[in-house]
Amino acid sequence: MMKPTENKIKNGSDSILSVKQADINDAEFVEKIFSQNKVALHSEDISLSEWKEILSVKDADEKHFIVCDDATPVGYMKINGLLSQKEAWISMLIVAKEYHRQGIGSFAIRYAEQYVKSLEFEVIKIQTDSDNIPAISCYLKSGYRVYEKSKKIRFSKEL
Repeated sequence: MMKPTENKIKNGSDSILSVKQADINDAEFVEKIFSQNKVALHSEDISLSEWKEILSVKDADEKHFIVCDDATPVGYMKINGLLSQKEAWISMLIVAKEYHRQGIGSFAIRYAEQYVKSLEFEVIKIQTDSDNIPAISCYLKSGYRVYEKSKKIRFSKEL
């Protein structure tokens, strides 16, 4: 499998954004930022033990990633639908509150697009709640089109 070419970029004041595959050692960070963003995600808490289990399961249909600013973890992303060979989904994208509005989400989306394109997918999708204006704006700026609108807004992009 080919690796995406854009896995590192300079961001702002010479920091470098990168992406690594998440594992059980990242569970505390993921639990922390998930808790910070649970209101926007319209979700209940997921405990640390649940995150450890989620990140330790080897599921060929999904991959978990940590976005880093230099060596500091700043975001989490989950991609699934990897066994379908039709369309992949960014099923979760969370950025630590202190890093919101700094291009982290856009970087993660570009990485996801390159990752699934390297697996020969032609379409990637993502969804958010209709009240998550920052996410909607990010997806539209990243070239996604709305294809379904209700309580959740679903977006897709051809690669």
